[in-house]
Amino acid sequence: MRSTSPLLLLCCLLAFSRASAEVVVTTIPLSAVFLHPETSAPAATVAINDSLISAEIGAIIDAVEARVGDPVAVGDVLVRLRCGDFERALRRSEAELEALRAQESLARYQAERALALSRSQTVSEEVLKQRVTEADVLGAKRRAQEVATAQAREDVGRCTVRAPFTGVVVERRAAVGELSAPGHRLLRIVAVDEVEVFAFIQSDDVTDLEAAETVFFTAQGERYPLLIRALSPVLDPRSRSREVRLRFSDSRALPGSSGRLVWLRALPHVPAEYITKRGGAYGVFLAEEGRARFHPLAGAEEGRPAEADLPGETALIVRGRFALQDGDAIRVE
Repeated sequence: MRSTSPLLLLCCLLAFSRASAEVVVTTIPLSAVFLHPETSAPAATVAINDSLISAEIGAIIDAVEARVGDPVAVGDVLVRLRCGDFERALRRSEAELEALRAQESLARYQAERALALSRSQTVSEEVLKQRVTEADVLGAKRRAQEVATAQAREDVGRCTVRAPFTGVVVERRAAVGELSAPGHRLLRIVAVDEVEVFAFIQSDDVTDLEAAETVFFTAQGERYPLLIRALSPVLDPRSRSREVRLRFSDSRALPGSSGRLVWLRALPHVPAEYITKRGGAYGVFLAEEGRARFHPLAGAEEGRPAEADLPGETALIVRGRFALQDGDAIRVE
């Protein structure tokens, strides 16, 4: 009868001992250690309305009513231009329009009178045609003069330059006595209440940003919650990034602020200190019905948090895991 090898006997004894012995472990719910890693990118704020206000007519600047730093509302007077020439042109145009209306009224009366007389053959058809034509010509002139008068009235309105939106004057380029011309830049206004954040996001991070439940802008130690307004469908071929525009959901940073766009990954992650390597894979040990079960985590790497596709109530083994193998008997303290 062949004798049993001492080495084989020792292995069998160790296996029996391991199978029969329980490893004392401590567990906690996975939700107690879940974290959501932060990802960030350089970002800045920009005012939606940042405009250089220009003159629309050529005239001498009589007054500049707004100074740098002044808040202005829609319709507030910013600059007054000398308007005497335009006001006189308007009065002249209105007078010409009044005269044409009177001439047209008389011509219409004469045409109606000629029509009535033509029925009794008192006037010829040629005279009737002449009266009707005169009335139509005066009507056309009256309509053209109405357009000219409306233009003159608009020119008078342009003598007063008003704020197109609510904001703050940040630059003044106009001075009293200067001659403005159409397009001459007078003031710069920035809408401080209409601000959004822009950033360029790497294409690999776009999905995480869209799925993120928490997105904020950090600048000068402050955090401002954000909501995504638009994500450009165009990919920059050089940087492989896409522009994203975000709006503030609560308080807002000042226009021109530089900082970082930060978002938390939507899927929970297991911290790196709880991840163990077994059989060439990285994962975590879980307690299931008195046994230790090794659960590999897809994409896990050494020293980095990994996404966990597990419920938050799952029992995670935290103490005693280094000596465990998959399937070991355990006793939970």
